[in-house]
Amino acid sequence: YGVVVFNPTKQYRVLGNKGGRAKSGEDHNLTLLTVNDVKDIRDMFEAGETNAEIAKRYPVCSGTIRNIRVGRTWRHI
Repeated sequence: YGVVVFNPTKQYRVLGNKGGRAKSGEDHNLTLLTVNDVKDIRDMFEAGETNAEIAKRYPVCSGTIRNIRVGRTWRHI
């Protein structure tokens, strides 16, 4: 799996990790949150805090918090 990229020479190539699954969660080398952080963030949702309020506590933007909230990211937790 990967992304198919058009090449002007009419050749196609696949970008990605050569058929393996992409790293996710804490296994990804660019992650800024831990599993415990995500669990705490979800608890804060339940307590009624806004995305912006939660984002101020972590090194991420409110869009990242929204993605966690709607299940776009960190859905495996």
